[in-house]
Amino acid sequence: MGKLELYVFLLGEIDIVNATFKEPFECVLPKGINKGAVLDFAVSPCKSTFLQISEDKQCRVWEFKPEKKVFNCTYVMSLHENPLAIAMHPQSIQIALSFKESIKIYYLLEDELKLAFSESCRTSTAVSYSISGHLLAVGNFNLINIYNPYSFELVT
Repeated sequence: MGKLELYVFLLGEIDIVNATFKEPFECVLPKGINKGAVLDFAVSPCKSTFLQISEDKQCRVWEFKPEKKVFNCTYVMSLHENPLAIAMHPQSIQIALSFKESIKIYYLLEDELKLAFSESCRTSTAVSYSISGHLLAVGNFNLINIYNPYSFELVT
């Protein structure tokens, strides 16, 4: 196993190094890192995948590569509003995102998130799938809505 070293460079020094050497730096995180605090994350119980949302209005999909023992950011989705909470379906087929005025459900595809359902609602501060994935709970300050994540109908 190799050794990892971390160095900090001033931007002016990076320009000099780039002009002197051919490809001196190896990009470790090609999709970048967060520019704001991480607000919430969700872990898949059946895959080596986790999701995170951050203050910079981005949702990132991370995948663990056991052969390399590293996490790779496989997809980044920019959001138009600030996310509040995130949940992943137990079979890793959907994600639920809550916002100040809506709840959105996306299908988790190989290289993108595809919007499947959106509904206006009051501030949702928590979202969670049931263990089997047949229910989705969306909670705000004093009310919990239960949805069927397959038909997108409000159950109760």
